[in-house]
Amino acid sequence: MFNMKLFKLSILSIILVTIILGIFSITMCRSLSRDEHASITCGVLAQNNILYKDFSYPQTPYLPTFYSALFKLTRTSYYLLWGRIFTFILTMLSSLLIYLISYKLSNNVFVSIGFLLLFVFNELIVSYMGYAWNHDIPLPFILMAFY
Repeated sequence: MFNMKLFKLSILSIILVTIILGIFSITMCRSLSRDEHASITCGVLAQNNILYKDFSYPQTPYLPTFYSALFKLTRTSYYLLWGRIFTFILTMLSSLLIYLISYKLSNNVFVSIGFLLLFVFNELIVSYMGYAWNHDIPLPFILMAFY
């Protein structure tokens, strides 16, 4: 006997797993960007130094602060890997919030998946997705304000 609810659930699961694997592969397979070194290095320097007093960072201080805490917590020397994992987590959080906001507005799972796919395949999102830059941090917080 054909179970339509199980079929819908399996299709949605396949779509979500594909999105997660796609975002992870984009994040980990990008070539090194010219701007990533500044963000990662400032995170390393912020572990033992005072931001703006001991070294210059011409942007807002949240990224070196997060990276410094992440690097201290993991006690790693693979700074770029952990920076990209942090970016992946932020992108997944943004994707989840897009899904939740659209589900809250539409009360329809398929419409919410459609909005999620529009977000994930948006050229603006894809073009900076995966780099350890400071572009990924504001987006989930902005979306949390709407949720």
